[in-house]
Amino acid sequence: MKQLFYGALAFLGLFAVSVIVYSMNLAGYGFGAFKFADIQNLFFILFALLAFIAAFANFRIFGFQSVEGKVWLCLTLGMFSWALSEFAWFVDQSIFHITPFPSMAMLF
Repeated sequence: MKQLFYGALAFLGLFAVSVIVYSMNLAGYGFGAFKFADIQNLFFILFALLAFIAAFANFRIFGFQSVEGKVWLCLTLGMFSWALSEFAWFVDQSIFHITPFPSMAMLF
């Protein structure tokens, strides 16, 4: 029960920080060339990685032998693909400064 509380608290903290960053992005604040939109994109990567870790943890609980385990494996692969696409989007938009549509992220 304590782990669930800490997990929910961490998620709420990340959500609060992402709302603050998004609000500052709308207001036009930034750090020179590194804008708050870049920080916001990093949060999308972080959320995708957290979803991947949670799905992988559930896959390890159920194992590959059960039907639930196979479902969690599919969800784990999907969350990993989501994290890769968010990273590709971040690289296109924040590092190469190109419009990320269409991009390599569409492959994932």
